Amino acid sequence: MKILTQGLLIAATSLSIAYAQPKTALQGGFVEGADVLYYMDTAAMNSSAFTKALEAKVPAEKKAEQEAKQKAFTDATGLTEDDVGAVVLSMDLDNINFQSQDPAQFASAPGNICVELKKSITLDQLAAGVETMKKEEGANFTVTKTTKDGLELLDIQAPPEEKGVKNFYLSLSKDGKAVVGSLNVASLKGGLNRISGSSMAKPTNDMATAMNSMGNKPMRVAVVLPAKAREMLQQSVQGMAAQGGMGAMLMPFATTKSLLVSADMKQNMDVALSLDVGDANSAVQAAGLLQTMAPMLMGNLGAQMGPKAAEIGQRLKFGSNETLVNLNLSLTPEDMEQVPMPSVTP
Repeated sequence: MKILTQGLLIAATSLSIAYAQPKTALQGGFVEGADVLYYMDTAAMNSSAFTKALEAKVPAEKKAEQEAKQKAFTDATGLTEDDVGAVVLSMDLDNINFQSQDPAQFASAPGNICVELKKSITLDQLAAGVETMKKEEGANFTVTKTTKDGLELLDIQAPPEEKGVKNFYLSLSKDGKAVVGSLNVASLKGGLNRISGSSMAKPTNDMATAMNSMGNKPMRVAVVLPAKAREMLQQSVQGMAAQGGMGAMLMPFATTKSLLVSADMKQNMDVALSLDVGDANSAVQAAGLLQTMAPMLMGNLGAQMGPKAAEIGQRLKFGSNETLVNLNLSLTPEDMEQVPMPSVTP
């Protein structure tokens, strides 16, 4: 029965991912066995009342700067901001050594990013767009149009002195309406083949559960901890708990399986964060701990970011649902204007 249930869950998730949302981005960007998934329905978020209200508050000088950058990119590629439909990024972390300090190991990990477009572009236009962004950011990398393993692509190379990952590859779907990128050619070709065949990579059981729990919100991030990472986390928390004091309070989080963040944008931005701690009793304990510690945390937040940040913090809602520890917060455009927030660019 458990196997049947898991099979039905994966099938339902695959269907909902493929057909209830922009599917090309997910076909190209979602890799087999993904432990990390970033999904953004850019078109839905940009058209929301929340985003429109934020845009209206941008100072004229900054708006002119943004428009100049957008014009340079449009001149190079023919694309406007309205031509981007969705962005998906994923990676399989099963073979990553989390104790290693060498980022080069990510170069061979299965992982893609896919940007779904509303109109076609050529590889030369894509190269021009990358060069435009390079100039704006003052970056020091080279862009070479070449062919690898029978695939025409852009090879973006880091400078020789830079350590870690050296290459990032970009290519286009056959119709030119999807940009797929990867740290290795094998993953890149896999994404393009799935787009051509209109197929989806299967999610793991845990990723299927994570995706189903977030529904069809326009922004979703899921991090499912691989077995090795879970083992390291559990050992670390148990070690702190053995020392007594505050460490013992962290025990409900020792069996954490995944971290989920999602956001919906209408008049406000409604943010939901969930931790799957793998056990219903641990979820209740963890939610209670966060609720108890919230006033102290909000006081510190107010001291660092001002009274408005503290007031926003008072709206945090904590709870649990089966094995999930949930945190919910609704933000208005005025909140985003009055409190300094870190910018996140997909």
